[in-house]
Amino acid sequence: MSNTLSSRAQKKVEKMLCLRCGEYGHFADACTAILCLYCEKTSHESKNCPLLSMPKLVAITYGVSRNELIFHEIQASPEVTFKHDSGKVGKISVDGGTLTSQEIVNELAWILPGNHQWDLQPMEGGAFKALFPSKADLARMTKIIKVLVPRTNMFLIFEEWSAADLDPFSLTEVWVRVHGCCYKERCDYLSLFGVGSLIGKAKEVDMEFTRGHSEVRMKVEVTRVEFIPTTTVDHVYDGEGYGLLFKVEGEKVKDKSDVVIDGDMP
Repeated sequence: MSNTLSSRAQKKVEKMLCLRCGEYGHFADACTAILCLYCEKTSHESKNCPLLSMPKLVAITYGVSRNELIFHEIQASPEVTFKHDSGKVGKISVDGGTLTSQEIVNELAWILPGNHQWDLQPMEGGAFKALFPSKADLARMTKIIKVLVPRTNMFLIFEEWSAADLDPFSLTEVWVRVHGCCYKERCDYLSLFGVGSLIGKAKEVDMEFTRGHSEVRMKVEVTRVEFIPTTTVDHVYDGEGYGLLFKVEGEKVKDKSDVVIDGDMP
């Protein structure tokens, strides 16, 4: 009988997920893995991390024609490693007093009965991060939100936890027409992305349309469409200066008399 219990216990241990190193078989408080400071891998010491000798990324600036359109992009490194959110990690805090991690574990064993091995990781403000038995259990507790601790005036507060702790803003994708590019520039596919960078980040240039017309058609990601310039934007291409006029598709094109057009344009 004891061998059977030992076997079951071993299976439970093998299913334990360490929130520190990401490996199974133990909890974070018992984790002895030495993680690299830079990539959080266990395969090498920090001083030997390959990241130290790799080229470092720099920010790329877009939307330089107006302050309201400017944003700076830092691309994600292909070498980045981070702990993915399993959807089962929750935040547990105490309202109305303080409880030790073991006292909270005792309450959790009563609230969510079963064989789950609770591993509470301290967070700022006295809260704890914990891996719940399932996504359904976490969803149920976050819907309940507050649970009274028996024989006290304290409550356990349950919230979802995610590594995405900031609210990102989104760029808006628009098709625009650009008047004022000379014929040579309209044929210069790569340089047209530079034209797009004046208002945002160019994603696509419709060369079939552009080669057959006196204007450029491109898809651009911008911060705020309403700030795309309605007046000419001076730029220099191949040593010559030209004024550009950007128009979002669907808007009425205004008078282009203030736009410099190359005289050799077909």
